[in-house]
Amino acid sequence: MWFDAGVATCFTAQLYCYSIPFAEARSFKPPNVVTDIDQRHVASTRATRVTTSHGNNLTVSTMIEFPNHSRSYDQTRRAVRFWGHDSAIEASFFIDEGALKRIQPDARPDESGFLNAFDSNRDAICAAAARIYVRGSRGSYNLVAANF
Repeated sequence: MWFDAGVATCFTAQLYCYSIPFAEARSFKPPNVVTDIDQRHVASTRATRVTTSHGNNLTVSTMIEFPNHSRSYDQTRRAVRFWGHDSAIEASFFIDEGALKRIQPDARPDESGFLNAFDSNRDAICAAAARIYVRGSRGSYNLVAANF
């Protein structure tokens, strides 16, 4: 960061340049830029209305991202587990066999078949997961056939 005549100029690795008044530089955060076009589905923003203790209504945006393509089959739950991230908060999501069969009826009824069904429908599954996510609400979320 260089300072010149009360203006802070920030250069990032992506070669984006921003010039803002020096007083605002401390709170300046560059926009979140998704560099991989194929990753457009990894983030979903949802607005939530919140009423403060003083009765004021606020609209809060919650962003859950799904940058990690890792997933695993949980035999005990009979579900595929995957993870989302909201800033530093990690949330676990489970999509059960019934939901996977609903979105892909021809899925083989075994671990490999359910993982393939998940991979083929990742965009729809992540969108459904973003709809049920509530920041700080719980550690894991279950997606069932009714979510699709």
